[in-house]
Amino acid sequence: MQLLKANCMKIAIIIPYFGKWPVWIDLYFFSCSENQEIDWFFFTDCEIPVACPSNLHFIETSFHAYCKRVSERLNLDFYPANPYKLCGLRPFYGYIHQDLIAEYDFW
Repeated sequence: MQLLKANCMKIAIIIPYFGKWPVWIDLYFFSCSENQEIDWFFFTDCEIPVACPSNLHFIETSFHAYCKRVSERLNLDFYPANPYKLCGLRPFYGYIHQDLIAEYDFW
């Protein structure tokens, strides 16, 4: 990671997650916080942690509102019954969230 710091590369990871956090989420958040070179963006309707590291960002939204954003950006109707279907959008995250990742080198 020394190379990343020397070149000041900026990395963003986009994670839409809806429903209920898994029991191990605090460990995941801790792991994310230890990777200070990366900004983590969670689009979620889950409870936002009270103490939050500076590289974790939570965007509160409903599943329906997120699907509406996707539908508008991709110019299609995307309203799946299950949030699990969001994983199929991964190749499009850069386009869907282009305003969010504009200042990043990698996402």
